Amino acid sequence: MTHFLSSKISLHQAVLGLILLLAALLRLYQLADYPALNADEAAIGYNAYSLIQTGKDEFGQSWPVVFTSFGDYKPGVYFYLVMPFVKFLGLTVMAVRLPNVLFSLLSVWLIYQLTCLWIKQSQVPLPAQTTGLLAALLLAINPWHIHFSRGGWETQTATSLMLLALYLLAKSRFHVNYLWGFALLAITSMYTYHSQRVLMPLMGLAAIWFYKKTLLQHKKLVTALTLVSTGLLLPLVRLMFSPAGLARAKGVNLLADQGPLWRVNEIWGDHGLPTPLWVKLIHNLPLAYWQKFWFNYTQHFGGKFLFVTGDGIQRDMVPQIGEIYLLWLPLLLVGSYFLVKYSRNKPLFLWLIWLLIAPTASALTFQSPNAVRAFSMSLALSAVSAIGLQAL
Repeated sequence: MTHFLSSKISLHQAVLGLILLLAALLRLYQLADYPALNADEAAIGYNAYSLIQTGKDEFGQSWPVVFTSFGDYKPGVYFYLVMPFVKFLGLTVMAVRLPNVLFSLLSVWLIYQLTCLWIKQSQVPLPAQTTGLLAALLLAINPWHIHFSRGGWETQTATSLMLLALYLLAKSRFHVNYLWGFALLAITSMYTYHSQRVLMPLMGLAAIWFYKKTLLQHKKLVTALTLVSTGLLLPLVRLMFSPAGLARAKGVNLLADQGPLWRVNEIWGDHGLPTPLWVKLIHNLPLAYWQKFWFNYTQHFGGKFLFVTGDGIQRDMVPQIGEIYLLWLPLLLVGSYFLVKYSRNKPLFLWLIWLLIAPTASALTFQSPNAVRAFSMSLALSAVSAIGLQAL
Protein backbone atom coordinates (compact mmCIF):
# COMPACT_ATOMS: atom_id res chain seq x y z
CA MET A 1 0.00 0.00 0.00
CA THR A 2 2.84 2.37 0.92
CA HIS A 3 4.59 1.58 -2.36
CA PHE A 4 1.37 2.30 -4.28
CA LEU A 5 0.89 5.66 -2.57
CA SER A 6 4.50 6.70 -3.19
CA SER A 7 4.13 5.74 -6.86
CA LYS A 8 0.93 7.77 -7.09
CA ILE A 9 2.62 10.81 -5.58
CA SER A 10 5.55 10.40 -7.96
CA LEU A 11 3.14 10.25 -10.90
CA HIS A 12 1.56 13.57 -9.87
CA GLN A 13 4.99 15.12 -9.50
CA ALA A 14 6.00 13.86 -12.95
CA VAL A 15 2.84 15.30 -14.52
CA LEU A 16 3.43 18.62 -12.76
CA GLY A 17 6.98 18.62 -14.11
CA LEU A 18 5.69 18.10 -17.65
CA ILE A 19 3.18 20.92 -17.20
CA LEU A 20 5.94 23.24 -16.01
CA LEU A 21 8.06 22.20 -19.00
CA LEU A 22 5.16 23.00 -21.36
CA ALA A 23 4.65 26.36 -19.65
CA ALA A 24 8.37 27.14 -20.01
CA LEU A 25 8.40 26.25 -23.72
CA LEU A 26 5.38 28.45 -24.43
CA ARG A 27 6.96 31.35 -22.57
CA LEU A 28 10.62 31.03 -23.58
CA TYR A 29 10.37 30.10 -27.28
CA GLN A 30 11.72 33.05 -29.31
CA LEU A 31 11.25 35.22 -26.23
CA ALA A 32 13.46 38.00 -27.54
CA ASP A 33 11.45 38.30 -30.76
CA TYR A 34 7.77 37.93 -29.84
CA PRO A 35 6.09 40.16 -28.95
CA ALA A 36 8.05 43.16 -30.18
CA LEU A 37 9.85 45.18 -27.52
CA ASN A 38 7.64 48.02 -26.29
CA ALA A 39 8.61 51.41 -24.91
CA ASP A 40 7.94 50.51 -21.27
CA GLU A 41 10.26 47.50 -21.49
CA ALA A 42 12.95 49.65 -23.08
CA ALA A 43 12.59 52.14 -20.22
CA ILE A 44 12.91 49.35 -17.62
CA GLY A 45 16.03 47.96 -19.27
CA TYR A 46 17.70 51.33 -19.74
CA ASN A 47 17.01 52.47 -16.19
CA ALA A 48 18.30 49.17 -14.78
CA TYR A 49 21.46 49.62 -16.87
CA SER A 50 21.81 53.22 -15.69
CA LEU A 51 21.51 52.13 -12.05
CA ILE A 52 24.24 49.53 -12.55
CA GLN A 53 26.57 52.08 -14.16
CA THR A 54 25.87 55.19 -12.06
CA GLY A 55 23.51 54.36 -9.20
CA LYS A 56 21.01 56.80 -10.73
CA ASP A 57 18.05 56.54 -13.11
CA GLU A 58 17.77 58.34 -16.44
CA PHE A 59 16.73 61.56 -14.64
CA GLY A 60 19.65 61.46 -12.23
CA GLN A 61 17.70 60.29 -9.19
CA SER A 62 19.62 57.95 -6.87
CA TRP A 63 17.97 54.58 -6.28
CA PRO A 64 14.36 55.79 -6.62
CA VAL A 65 11.34 53.87 -5.33
CA VAL A 66 9.26 55.23 -8.22
CA PHE A 67 10.71 55.85 -11.68
CA THR A 68 9.54 58.93 -13.58
CA SER A 69 10.09 57.19 -16.95
CA PHE A 70 7.56 58.65 -19.44
CA GLY A 71 5.76 60.62 -16.75
CA ASP A 72 3.74 57.56 -15.75
CA TYR A 73 5.75 57.04 -12.53
CA LYS A 74 6.40 53.30 -12.64
CA PRO A 75 6.83 51.37 -9.36
CA GLY A 76 10.46 50.37 -8.92
CA VAL A 77 10.40 46.72 -7.82
CA TYR A 78 10.58 45.22 -11.30
CA PHE A 79 13.40 47.61 -12.28
CA TYR A 80 15.52 46.24 -9.45
CA LEU A 81 14.61 42.63 -10.30
CA VAL A 82 15.89 43.22 -13.83
CA MET A 83 19.24 44.65 -12.67
CA PRO A 84 21.12 41.35 -12.08
CA PHE A 85 19.90 40.01 -15.42
CA VAL A 86 21.15 43.12 -17.23
CA LYS A 87 24.42 42.82 -15.31
CA PHE A 88 25.09 39.28 -16.57
CA LEU A 89 23.22 39.21 -19.90
CA GLY A 90 23.81 42.79 -20.98
CA LEU A 91 21.22 45.36 -22.01
CA THR A 92 19.11 42.87 -23.98
CA VAL A 93 15.45 41.99 -24.45
CA MET A 94 16.03 38.65 -22.71
CA ALA A 95 17.42 40.39 -19.64
CA VAL A 96 14.30 42.53 -19.30
CA ARG A 97 11.86 39.66 -19.83
CA LEU A 98 13.44 36.71 -18.01
CA PRO A 99 12.44 37.77 -14.46
CA ASN A 100 8.81 37.88 -15.55
CA VAL A 101 9.04 34.45 -17.18
CA LEU A 102 10.41 32.98 -13.96
CA PHE A 103 7.61 34.53 -11.91
CA SER A 104 5.05 33.23 -14.39
CA LEU A 105 6.41 29.70 -14.00
CA LEU A 106 6.26 30.17 -10.25
CA SER A 107 2.57 31.02 -10.69
CA VAL A 108 1.94 27.75 -12.55
CA TRP A 109 3.52 25.83 -9.68
CA LEU A 110 1.74 27.89 -7.03
CA ILE A 111 -1.73 27.53 -8.55
CA TYR A 112 -1.27 23.77 -8.25
CA GLN A 113 -0.11 24.02 -4.65
CA LEU A 114 -2.75 26.51 -3.55
CA THR A 115 -5.63 24.69 -5.25
CA CYS A 116 -4.58 21.41 -3.60
CA LEU A 117 -4.28 23.09 -0.23
CA TRP A 118 -7.61 24.90 -0.42
CA ILE A 119 -9.41 21.71 -1.51
CA LYS A 120 -7.94 19.75 1.41
CA GLN A 121 -8.77 22.52 3.89
CA SER A 122 -12.30 22.84 2.47
CA GLN A 123 -13.01 19.09 2.42
CA VAL A 124 -15.07 19.29 -0.77
CA PRO A 125 -15.78 16.27 -3.03
CA LEU A 126 -12.85 16.85 -5.40
CA PRO A 127 -9.50 15.02 -5.74
CA ALA A 128 -7.05 17.68 -4.59
CA GLN A 129 -3.97 16.77 -6.63
CA THR A 130 -5.79 16.05 -9.88
CA THR A 131 -7.72 19.31 -9.69
CA GLY A 132 -4.51 21.16 -8.85
CA LEU A 133 -2.82 19.65 -11.91
CA LEU A 134 -5.74 20.73 -14.10
CA ALA A 135 -5.47 24.28 -12.73
CA ALA A 136 -1.73 24.32 -13.49
CA LEU A 137 -2.31 22.94 -17.00
CA LEU A 138 -5.01 25.47 -17.85
CA LEU A 139 -2.85 28.32 -16.57
CA ALA A 140 0.12 27.01 -18.56
CA ILE A 141 -1.88 27.24 -21.81
CA ASN A 142 -3.95 30.32 -20.90
CA PRO A 143 -3.42 32.88 -23.73
CA TRP A 144 -3.87 35.82 -21.35
CA HIS A 145 -1.24 34.48 -18.96
CA ILE A 146 1.18 33.50 -21.73
CA HIS A 147 1.02 36.92 -23.37
CA PHE A 148 1.86 38.85 -20.21
CA SER A 149 4.54 36.33 -19.27
CA ARG A 150 6.51 37.06 -22.45
CA GLY A 151 7.33 40.67 -21.65
CA GLY A 152 8.51 43.01 -18.92
CA TRP A 153 5.05 43.45 -17.42
CA GLU A 154 5.01 44.47 -13.75
CA THR A 155 1.44 43.19 -13.42
CA GLN A 156 2.58 39.58 -13.93
CA THR A 157 5.23 39.78 -11.23
CA ALA A 158 2.89 41.58 -8.81
CA THR A 159 0.18 38.95 -9.32
CA SER A 160 2.66 36.15 -8.69
CA LEU A 161 3.66 37.82 -5.43
CA MET A 162 0.00 38.05 -4.41
CA LEU A 163 -0.50 34.36 -5.21
CA LEU A 164 2.56 33.43 -3.14
CA ALA A 165 1.32 35.60 -0.27
CA LEU A 166 -2.05 33.82 -0.22
CA TYR A 167 -0.31 30.44 -0.36
CA LEU A 168 1.71 31.33 2.74
CA LEU A 169 -1.46 32.49 4.49
CA ALA A 170 -3.04 29.10 3.76
CA LYS A 171 0.11 27.39 5.09
CA SER A 172 -0.13 29.39 8.32
CA ARG A 173 -2.69 26.86 9.57
CA PHE A 174 0.26 24.49 9.99
CA HIS A 175 3.07 26.95 10.82
CA VAL A 176 1.91 30.33 12.09
CA ASN A 177 5.21 32.05 11.23
CA TYR A 178 4.20 31.86 7.56
CA LEU A 179 2.08 34.91 8.39
CA TRP A 180 5.25 37.02 8.23
CA GLY A 181 5.81 35.89 4.66
CA PHE A 182 2.18 36.59 3.80
CA ALA A 183 2.38 40.16 5.09
CA LEU A 184 5.75 41.00 3.51
CA LEU A 185 4.85 39.56 0.09
CA ALA A 186 1.44 41.24 0.10
CA ILE A 187 3.10 44.59 0.75
CA THR A 188 5.77 43.94 -1.89
CA SER A 189 3.08 43.20 -4.47
CA MET A 190 1.54 46.60 -3.72
CA TYR A 191 4.90 48.26 -4.33
CA THR A 192 5.27 46.36 -7.63
CA TYR A 193 2.20 47.48 -9.60
CA HIS A 194 -0.49 50.13 -9.20
CA SER A 195 -3.50 47.80 -9.51
CA GLN A 196 -2.32 45.70 -6.58
CA ARG A 197 -2.97 48.65 -4.29
CA VAL A 198 -6.65 47.96 -4.87
CA LEU A 199 -6.64 44.19 -5.40
CA MET A 200 -4.27 43.03 -2.66
CA PRO A 201 -6.13 44.72 0.23
CA LEU A 202 -9.47 43.39 -1.02
CA MET A 203 -8.19 39.86 -1.62
CA GLY A 204 -6.13 39.92 1.56
CA LEU A 205 -9.10 40.89 3.71
CA ALA A 206 -11.26 38.21 2.08
CA ALA A 207 -8.59 35.57 2.72
CA ILE A 208 -8.04 36.74 6.31
CA TRP A 209 -11.77 36.27 6.95
CA PHE A 210 -11.53 32.61 5.97
CA TYR A 211 -8.49 32.12 8.23
CA LYS A 212 -9.69 34.25 11.14
CA LYS A 213 -9.73 31.29 13.55
CA THR A 214 -6.00 30.78 13.03
CA LEU A 215 -5.31 34.49 13.43
CA LEU A 216 -7.38 34.81 16.60
CA GLN A 217 -5.32 32.07 18.21
CA HIS A 218 -2.16 34.18 17.81
CA LYS A 219 -3.23 37.72 18.76
CA LYS A 220 0.24 38.89 19.82
CA LEU A 221 1.78 37.84 16.52
CA VAL A 222 -1.07 39.45 14.57
CA THR A 223 -0.62 42.67 16.54
CA ALA A 224 3.10 42.72 15.78
CA LEU A 225 2.40 42.00 12.10
CA THR A 226 -0.14 44.82 11.96
CA LEU A 227 2.32 47.32 13.42
CA VAL A 228 5.15 46.27 11.10
CA SER A 229 2.86 46.24 8.04
CA THR A 230 1.55 49.71 8.88
CA GLY A 231 5.09 51.02 9.09
CA LEU A 232 6.02 49.44 5.75
CA LEU A 233 2.88 50.79 4.05
CA LEU A 234 3.28 54.39 5.22
CA PRO A 235 5.87 55.23 2.53
CA LEU A 236 3.51 53.77 -0.08
CA VAL A 237 0.63 55.93 1.16
CA ARG A 238 2.91 58.95 1.03
CA LEU A 239 3.89 58.04 -2.54
CA MET A 240 0.26 57.65 -3.59
CA PHE A 241 -0.57 61.15 -2.34
CA SER A 242 2.63 62.76 -3.61
CA PRO A 243 2.51 64.95 -6.76
CA ALA A 244 3.82 61.96 -8.79
CA GLY A 245 1.20 59.59 -7.38
CA LEU A 246 -1.65 62.05 -7.85
CA ALA A 247 -0.50 62.80 -11.41
CA ARG A 248 -0.61 59.08 -12.21
CA ALA A 249 -4.08 58.70 -10.68
CA LYS A 250 -5.41 61.79 -12.41
CA GLY A 251 -4.24 60.51 -15.77
CA VAL A 252 -6.02 57.13 -15.67
CA ASN A 253 -8.80 57.14 -13.07
CA LEU A 254 -12.49 57.01 -13.85
CA LEU A 255 -13.01 60.69 -12.97
CA ALA A 256 -10.74 61.65 -15.86
CA ASP A 257 -13.62 60.60 -18.13
CA GLN A 258 -15.86 63.66 -18.51
CA GLY A 259 -18.59 61.68 -20.29
CA PRO A 260 -20.78 61.06 -17.20
CA LEU A 261 -20.57 64.78 -16.27
CA TRP A 262 -21.68 65.84 -19.76
CA ARG A 263 -24.57 63.36 -19.73
CA VAL A 264 -25.84 64.62 -16.37
CA ASN A 265 -25.61 68.25 -17.53
CA GLU A 266 -27.46 67.36 -20.74
CA ILE A 267 -30.30 65.64 -18.87
CA TRP A 268 -30.61 68.52 -16.41
CA GLY A 269 -30.73 70.96 -19.32
CA ASP A 270 -33.49 68.97 -21.04
CA HIS A 271 -35.73 69.47 -17.99
CA GLY A 272 -35.23 73.21 -17.89
CA LEU A 273 -34.46 75.54 -14.98
CA PRO A 274 -34.87 75.21 -12.11
CA THR A 275 -34.05 71.49 -12.37
CA PRO A 276 -36.71 69.40 -10.58
CA LEU A 277 -35.57 67.64 -7.39
CA TRP A 278 -36.56 64.21 -8.69
CA VAL A 279 -34.29 64.71 -11.72
CA LYS A 280 -31.38 65.59 -9.44
CA LEU A 281 -32.02 62.48 -7.35
CA ILE A 282 -32.14 60.15 -10.36
CA HIS A 283 -29.53 61.84 -12.54
CA ASN A 284 -26.52 63.05 -10.54
CA LEU A 285 -22.76 62.82 -10.77
CA PRO A 286 -22.09 60.16 -8.08
CA LEU A 287 -24.72 57.87 -9.58
CA ALA A 288 -23.45 58.51 -13.12
CA TYR A 289 -19.92 57.53 -12.18
CA TRP A 290 -21.18 54.50 -10.28
CA GLN A 291 -23.03 53.40 -13.43
CA LYS A 292 -19.85 53.94 -15.45
CA PHE A 293 -17.86 51.87 -12.95
CA TRP A 294 -20.44 49.07 -13.07
CA PHE A 295 -20.46 49.11 -16.87
CA ASN A 296 -16.64 48.91 -16.92
CA TYR A 297 -16.68 46.09 -14.38
CA THR A 298 -19.22 43.94 -16.23
CA GLN A 299 -17.37 44.37 -19.52
CA HIS A 300 -14.58 42.16 -18.12
CA PHE A 301 -17.04 39.26 -18.02
CA GLY A 302 -18.43 39.93 -21.48
CA GLY A 303 -18.05 37.39 -24.26
CA LYS A 304 -16.35 39.85 -26.60
CA PHE A 305 -13.53 40.62 -24.16
CA LEU A 306 -13.06 37.10 -22.83
CA PHE A 307 -13.58 34.99 -25.94
CA VAL A 308 -13.49 37.08 -29.13
CA THR A 309 -11.24 40.16 -29.31
CA GLY A 310 -9.71 40.65 -25.87
CA ASP A 311 -8.20 44.03 -25.03
CA GLY A 312 -8.63 46.70 -27.69
CA ILE A 313 -5.08 48.04 -27.23
CA GLN A 314 -2.91 46.23 -29.76
CA ARG A 315 0.15 45.57 -27.62
CA ASP A 316 -2.06 44.18 -24.82
CA MET A 317 -4.04 41.75 -26.98
CA VAL A 318 -3.43 38.19 -28.09
CA PRO A 319 -3.89 38.27 -31.90
CA GLN A 320 -7.12 36.79 -33.29
CA ILE A 321 -8.43 35.44 -29.99
CA GLY A 322 -10.00 36.62 -26.76
CA GLU A 323 -8.28 36.52 -23.40
CA ILE A 324 -9.21 32.84 -22.91
CA TYR A 325 -10.67 30.00 -24.98
CA LEU A 326 -14.41 29.82 -25.69
CA LEU A 327 -14.25 26.13 -24.76
CA TRP A 328 -13.75 27.22 -21.15
CA LEU A 329 -17.17 28.88 -20.88
CA PRO A 330 -19.10 25.77 -19.75
CA LEU A 331 -16.24 24.90 -17.40
CA LEU A 332 -16.46 28.35 -15.81
CA LEU A 333 -20.20 27.99 -15.30
CA VAL A 334 -19.92 24.53 -13.76
CA GLY A 335 -16.95 25.56 -11.62
CA SER A 336 -18.76 28.63 -10.30
CA TYR A 337 -21.84 26.53 -9.49
CA PHE A 338 -19.70 23.95 -7.68
CA LEU A 339 -17.95 26.62 -5.59
CA VAL A 340 -21.22 28.25 -4.57
CA LYS A 341 -22.80 24.90 -3.70
CA TYR A 342 -19.96 23.22 -1.81
CA SER A 343 -17.53 25.81 -0.48
CA ARG A 344 -19.26 29.11 0.30
CA ASN A 345 -17.76 29.26 3.79
CA LYS A 346 -14.54 27.44 2.98
CA PRO A 347 -11.14 28.56 1.63
CA LEU A 348 -11.72 27.09 -1.86
CA PHE A 349 -14.43 29.73 -2.36
CA LEU A 350 -11.61 32.29 -2.50
CA TRP A 351 -11.07 31.40 -6.17
CA LEU A 352 -14.53 32.71 -7.00
CA ILE A 353 -13.99 35.77 -4.79
CA TRP A 354 -10.69 36.37 -6.62
CA LEU A 355 -12.49 36.18 -9.96
CA LEU A 356 -15.04 38.76 -8.80
CA ILE A 357 -12.47 41.11 -7.27
CA ALA A 358 -9.92 40.97 -10.11
CA PRO A 359 -11.57 43.52 -12.50
CA THR A 360 -12.06 46.16 -9.77
CA ALA A 361 -8.88 48.17 -10.35
CA SER A 362 -9.40 48.14 -14.11
CA ALA A 363 -13.02 49.24 -13.74
CA LEU A 364 -11.86 52.28 -11.75
CA THR A 365 -10.06 53.61 -14.85
CA PHE A 366 -11.47 55.10 -18.03
CA GLN A 367 -9.62 52.54 -20.21
CA SER A 368 -11.76 49.49 -19.57
CA PRO A 369 -11.89 46.54 -19.95
CA ASN A 370 -8.12 46.49 -19.63
CA ALA A 371 -6.16 43.23 -19.83
CA VAL A 372 -3.13 44.65 -17.99
CA ARG A 373 -4.91 46.00 -14.92
CA ALA A 374 -7.28 43.00 -14.76
CA PHE A 375 -4.50 40.48 -15.43
CA SER A 376 -4.99 38.58 -12.17
CA MET A 377 -8.31 37.35 -13.61
CA SER A 378 -6.27 34.93 -15.73
CA LEU A 379 -5.36 32.89 -12.64
CA ALA A 380 -8.87 32.78 -11.21
CA LEU A 381 -10.36 31.89 -14.61
CA SER A 382 -7.92 28.98 -14.92
CA ALA A 383 -8.61 27.70 -11.39
CA VAL A 384 -12.41 27.97 -11.62
CA SER A 385 -12.35 26.30 -15.06
CA ALA A 386 -10.21 23.47 -13.66
CA ILE A 387 -12.69 22.96 -10.82
CA GLY A 388 -15.50 22.89 -13.37
CA LEU A 389 -13.65 20.34 -15.55
CA GLN A 390 -12.95 18.11 -12.57
CA ALA A 391 -16.55 18.43 -11.37
CA LEU A 392 -17.78 17.35 -14.80
